[in-house]
Amino acid sequence: MKEDFLNKAKENLKIAQLSFEHDCYNACANRAYFAAFQAAIAALAKDGVQGKNDHAYVQSEHTTGQFFNPFC
Repeated sequence: MKEDFLNKAKENLKIAQLSFEHDCYNACANRAYFAAFQAAIAALAKDGVQGKNDHAYVQSEHTTGQFFNPFC
């Protein structure tokens, strides 16, 4: 699962870069957002956290979950 989401993140980041180079800023922002979201899911999976892959859950785990460390 971790590798799948990391690969998706890399692909979306590549498309974000291409979009930016072609002055497609809305598409760039959209793909960059999803690259970050998918990388966040991969990071959670790396630490053994598995749950819903929706935005609220992922954000909550990164800001208040058991793996949250404000000093990282």
